[in-house]
Amino acid sequence: MTRIGRSGSRPGGTWAAATVLAAGLLLGATPVPVMAVAPAGTTPSPVIVTHGPRTEKVIALTIDDGYDPAACLRMASILRARGATATWFPIGKNVRRWPAVWERIAADMPVANHTMFHAILPRLPDRLVFRQVNRARLLLERTLPEAATLELRPPGGAWTPRVAAIARSAGYRRLLLWDTTNLDTDLDASRSQRLAAALSGGRGSIVLMHCNHDWSADLLPEIIAGYRARGYRFVTLPELLGPAPRAGDGLGAGAGTRPR
Repeated sequence: MTRIGRSGSRPGGTWAAATVLAAGLLLGATPVPVMAVAPAGTTPSPVIVTHGPRTEKVIALTIDDGYDPAACLRMASILRARGATATWFPIGKNVRRWPAVWERIAADMPVANHTMFHAILPRLPDRLVFRQVNRARLLLERTLPEAATLELRPPGGAWTPRVAAIARSAGYRRLLLWDTTNLDTDLDASRSQRLAAALSGGRGSIVLMHCNHDWSADLLPEIIAGYRARGYRFVTLPELLGPAPRAGDGLGAGAGTRPR
């Protein structure tokens, strides 16, 4: 049975080149981490990443969606003013609606794929999964060619082996989830609860936030200060995990291969 994750949930996992979740598990319950090892002669599936190596005191902030462009620009300004950084996962339709906003954000921070319309991918047939992923990829590469990175975050953290295979056919070799969240999708969470949750990450954590309203923007200075007080520095996902493998790297079908 397919289970759909919630953006406010916190997955677990251990690092092994990248954290890889057992095939078929979806965010929403604590997943069982396994190392994906492809049999000889087969094509490996994308790795499912919830955090980076646990060796250094680094944190990767990630910011999703982009329904409030003013909040997004405010968060970008806060990061720059404090010498921090993040990786952004805007919904494609929001990049299409406010391209100038995303050009400003992408001037010095990476931007990645969160699908075109934030559909929960396991609920869609193959052709629509591909369309959600590939349309957003093409839009990002056209609009933000210097900043677009080949990373994909499925909406809600929801995926299945079928979704992962289709994502790979669109050029993606890993799916980015998270192990820490600031609870900004939980309408019942208090400000203190959101801040405590955001600061609960450890070495190599990926922190999920959104720029859909002022909640995350209001907390961001304290999040940055809180981690720095513990000796952490901020990195992008490419810095944390290494560059995303590209289509044509020998891992199977290239980008743009449409499912039948």
